[in-house]
Amino acid sequence: MIMKDQATNLRILAGEQQLRMSGFGRTWQKVIMVLSGKGGVGKSFFSLHLARALAGPDNRILLVDGNMQSPNLHVLTNVDPAYPISYWMDEAQPMDERAVTPLCENLDLLANSAPAQNFRYNISDSANTFLELLEPLAADYSYIVLDSQTGLNQWNLSLLQQADLGLLVSITDPTSVIDSYTFIKASLPYLIDPDFRLVVNQVIGDKSGPETHQNLNLALQHFLGFEIDLLGVIPFDMEVKRSGMEQKPLWEFSRQAEAWAAVKRIATAIHSPKKEFKTRNHRAYQEVNV
Repeated sequence: MIMKDQATNLRILAGEQQLRMSGFGRTWQKVIMVLSGKGGVGKSFFSLHLARALAGPDNRILLVDGNMQSPNLHVLTNVDPAYPISYWMDEAQPMDERAVTPLCENLDLLANSAPAQNFRYNISDSANTFLELLEPLAADYSYIVLDSQTGLNQWNLSLLQQADLGLLVSITDPTSVIDSYTFIKASLPYLIDPDFRLVVNQVIGDKSGPETHQNLNLALQHFLGFEIDLLGVIPFDMEVKRSGMEQKPLWEFSRQAEAWAAVKRIATAIHSPKKEFKTRNHRAYQEVNV
């Protein structure tokens, strides 16, 4: 009974925080936050290529490097940002067009660099400030693709509470599956309407991706009464490593790469979401914990 009351109180507190943050008057359509419980799973690679795959005549995309500890999207894209996110945070100024670097048509990058030593990137108030400063710039975009820091901290959680969709990137390694489970378990009490999807990266063979998804769901269903949909599988592709060494994205380095084709399929699935996904997952979690 004590545990049930605690879970209820946590959701109430999370709801109050969401209501306060919603006062920012967010005007962009969808925030997609790319997450991982373990480093080295290709999260930033996926964020970059998903943003490119989503971009089109009817969808202007802003790719945001929300990793306030070790940003690397500027490295993957060979960009030297004159006005990184840390600049706007330090100056407490609303962001404008100087903050973005065009990567291609309908895709801009909001890059970051290592913050100053006194920047408290793990404090939720800083995340709230970031959202306020981003608002004038983000209003011109259809999607915000937010590459996050590995794991869960107050900064990530505050941003995740404002995200419409959380894409959890994993690999088939058992430790990555455990870390993905731990990430979801730790974040669920603080989310009112959680919407997670799984992306399995660096997959070898046709079965290992679905098996990874199945193993994760077995743990989630048994211990949390929760489940996550498999949004897509990205095969292991040596072209990814080669393009990284050249500091070129796959769409410039090798348009025929299998990994690039897989990311485009995932983007197509996001454009056609399952309307009942949020309701189903949220209800299952409530039945166990309330």
